[in-house]
Amino acid sequence: MMNTQIKTSEAKTLYPHTPQVVRLNPFSGTGALAGVTLRYGPVFIRAYIRQTNEGKLFLSMPGRKNEKGDWWDSAYFVDRSISEEFQALAVETYQTQLGLAALPLAEAA
Repeated sequence: MMNTQIKTSEAKTLYPHTPQVVRLNPFSGTGALAGVTLRYGPVFIRAYIRQTNEGKLFLSMPGRKNEKGDWWDSAYFVDRSISEEFQALAVETYQTQLGLAALPLAEAA
């Protein structure tokens, strides 16, 4: 199991905390490519790196299935800019750790 050291975003935001990827663990043989632990100030979120059918990488936030079988995020960022910053940081960390060429990002949810 590989772990990364903390990787911090250099982006300037309106918010007081800096987005960080604290840990990244690549998987094999599962639907997700890697598990990632995010930190935003005192809050830690466990999420996943996944790939769309078109081959684009995205950050999948924790979710639950509703009664109809549809998935919805149980943790999310209200501000899209923070969501995009975390996705870019997590995917960049994944690509760097595995020595992959940069792949296109999916649109942040």
